[in-house]
Amino acid sequence: MSSLSSRSMASPSAARKVTRLFHNLDEECPQQYYPDLHKVSPERVRRVRGALLCTCLAQLAECFYLHKHSHMHDPVYELFTVGANALAALAAACGLFGLALRSRGALTFFYINQLWSLSNVCTFFVMYFSSYEQQLTACRLLERGDIDAVEARARELGCDGIEARHHTLLGVMGTLLIQLWISCYLARTYSETLQDLANDADDAALVQFVWARRRETWQQLRRFEDVVGRQFEELRASLVSKQSLRAGSFR
Repeated sequence: MSSLSSRSMASPSAARKVTRLFHNLDEECPQQYYPDLHKVSPERVRRVRGALLCTCLAQLAECFYLHKHSHMHDPVYELFTVGANALAALAAACGLFGLALRSRGALTFFYINQLWSLSNVCTFFVMYFSSYEQQLTACRLLERGDIDAVEARARELGCDGIEARHHTLLGVMGTLLIQLWISCYLARTYSETLQDLANDADDAALVQFVWARRRETWQQLRRFEDVVGRQFEELRASLVSKQSLRAGSFR
């Protein structure tokens, strides 16, 4: 009789040892607890970064080409051309600096200078066409013999290949104009992407902090469960021993 009762009370104890109210928690917070947390795609970041890098390098090359091959006969036009090219080259250097350091401040400065360069390129278009018309008229006068070669050299006309050079410069300026528009969009997009990455990192750190505090509380509850379990086992053992003593006394 006593053996049956002890076995009947030992079986619930074994079941209680297997089933716990507070199980072990993972070190990292499971993703199902924050399904709506925004995540920036690393592939998208690489694509935007690569495209912006290509536009900055292309802008430096285009500025160098325009500075090397564009010649304005008006000193004011020439001064403006040099300044506009220098500003565009400085903006491209700021863009490369912002890409290298992932600096949103440098990217914002690059974005502002790109907008300014857009207006400068449009102004450069107007001045270049005016200078080109003057140069083309002087070259025609040279062909007719209205001006001599000495005067042509003094004006630095450069009539050889003027049409081909004109079309090449138009193509470069058109490419630069389109590239400025694209780089403005890419700079704004990449700057917002960097902000999204920072927000994601802050959100993940906050979630992990809350999860760490929960794990600490959970561990304390597990220790409390162990204490309660031991006390219950001691109480059960005491009851079993008393029941055994009573059964022996009845014999």
